[in-house]
Amino acid sequence: MRINFTEIPAPLLKESYLLGEPWMFYIFIFIGVLIAGTQWNYSKNIREIFYAVINIRMLREILREEIVLTSRTSQLLIVLSHLSLALFFYLSFSYYEIGIAGVSLSGFLKYLLILTILTFIYFVKIVIIRGMRLLFNGDYSLREYEFNYGLLLKVAGIGLFPLSLLLAYSKVIPSDFLVLIGLILIVASIVWRWARGWLNAVTNRISIVYIILYLCTLEILPAVVLLKVLLVRS
Repeated sequence: MRINFTEIPAPLLKESYLLGEPWMFYIFIFIGVLIAGTQWNYSKNIREIFYAVINIRMLREILREEIVLTSRTSQLLIVLSHLSLALFFYLSFSYYEIGIAGVSLSGFLKYLLILTILTFIYFVKIVIIRGMRLLFNGDYSLREYEFNYGLLLKVAGIGLFPLSLLLAYSKVIPSDFLVLIGLILIVASIVWRWARGWLNAVTNRISIVYIILYLCTLEILPAVVLLKVLLVRS
């Protein structure tokens, strides 16, 4: 009996929703090496830094030891957090076909643009916070707020790394679910930072007017402007 292989129906391939691009592999490897190297060399400092997310006493102990933005551990975590955040936003924009108004970049160059924007926003905020500290004669509450800002940025960035990995290469978990989880993580870190900042300000008897003014000008307004002006559907 002869079998005609041309008549055998081809198997139906599952539609792929993979968002990964060739250049992303190297970014993932680089971030993974940074995480592994930082954990290997500075595991004690990393435990203390992340324990400070839920323990205000640990946070203030770290501040007293002067290991905020000056320590090598903290600097490495900030770098890999920005790399991870930019990758998550790039994948999310790709999935929902969101572009940046007035810019026709794609692929790695678009990722670099997102990374540059996130890094610029970070340094502008740090400069403003430190400028306010000088204006208010080294106010300790602003120093604590600065540390909280960097701390929760690190937590969000590292937490988004596995989500970005799944977004890029997983067929099992729906992409919209992963994006939603990532956005929840980002929003939760922002709300937690605001709540801590508010509690710290009230504890140090800072006027509520200044708190609201800061939140509106340096937190809410920039986010609204970026979403309104820069982001458009491709």
